Amino acid sequence: MVASTESQRPDDGRWSDKLLPLLGIALVTGGLVLLGWFAYLWFTPGEAPYQYRLIKEGEAKQFQNLN
Repeated sequence: MVASTESQRPDDGRWSDKLLPLLGIALVTGGLVLLGWFAYLWFTPGEAPYQYRLIKEGEAKQFQNLN
């Protein structure tokens, strides 16, 4: 006895059947990329807004203007 094949879909399929899974994969991948980017920005230290420069070395007695 041969089973009825009317309820089965044809082999070629429709492109809309593949759209939803591909869209879901793309959205999840994009979300993971954004999370990685924010984590990178969060844990990467920024540049200091100041820089110290050594002008002169010596004892405290040599620098009278530093009260």
